[in-house]
Order: sequence, then C-alpha cells, then structure tokens
Amino acid sequence: MVTGNKIDILLTSLYYDESNPFCPEMVVPFTETLELGVLDKGKYEITVNGKSIYKKEAKLKINESTSAAIDDFSYAYVEHIDKESARSGHVILKGYNPSDCFELDTIEYISNGKDTYSILPKMKQVRSHCPMKLVPFEYEWKVPTDIDRNEVLLHVRTLEGRSRNTLFYR
Repeated sequence: MVTGNKIDILLTSLYYDESNPFCPEMVVPFTETLELGVLDKGKYEITVNGKSIYKKEAKLKINESTSAAIDDFSYAYVEHIDKESARSGHVILKGYNPSDCFELDTIEYISNGKDTYSILPKMKQVRSHCPMKLVPFEYEWKVPTDIDRNEVLLHVRTLEGRSRNTLFYR
C-alpha cells in the first residue's frame, strides 16, 4: 500500500510441515514482483512485514523521466556479473529465466560515451506453453572499447524492470 511517501508491503509464503509424506522436502527460490503503479518523483520509505520479526526497511528515490520512450522488452533475469574473464575483455552474465520457453535473442548495449554501458540481454519467447521452472544460464558478453577509460560502469537491465550494476576495470 502506498500512502504519501511510505510504501508498506506484507509478504508471506506457505510452509509445509516436513512430516507431511505428500510434500517432498525441497528448496524453491522465488521472486515476487510488486506493482506499485505510477509513482511521483521523490523519496520513498519502504517497509516489508512491518509488524513482524522479519521486518525489512529500504529507501527508494524516483527521478523524473528524461524520455517519453517505453522500454517494452523481456530481459534475462541476471543475478550476477562475473568478471573473472575481465582480462580477456569479457564478462559473464549469470542468472536464471523463469521458464524454458524463453531463450536469449540478443545482447545489445547503449553507451553514454563517457563512463557507462547499459547492457540489454533481450529474450524471446519460443513456445506459447511456459511452465514455471527456473532455468539457469550463463551468457558471455564482450565489453566494447569505444569508451576510453580504465573503469566503466556496466548497467545490466534485468527482468521486471530491475538492474544489476558493477564496475569493470580494463
């Protein structure tokens, strides 16, 4: 619920007793995307499970849009940017897709010409039937060299309007 500059979220999950013979013990990771609607620019205070021992708090700043353009692509859910192969000029985008009906289409990028590459790992849907199962991936990407700096910011767009950021050293 959004009230003024405060966002209160209640997040729960089900717990099954281990003694239940019909439910095998397993760990299932999940993500939960919340639709907050259109927010005015400004600073917001977020509270998750505010009246419990699992209370978490965060702050969110919304800036005014600099463009009327809409980004309407499905992106890979990147959880980590592996820079182990940085000496070769490559990074590995690691994460998972929410279903095996999505495959990588292309990895595009936008350079601001100064210090940042926005990386766009665009996915395509290859089947209409999309069972919900996490499919891990690793996509290798060569960092361009058109920015003449030893350190650049890699801003990777991910699923559900999120992003991952890291500094890349040449």
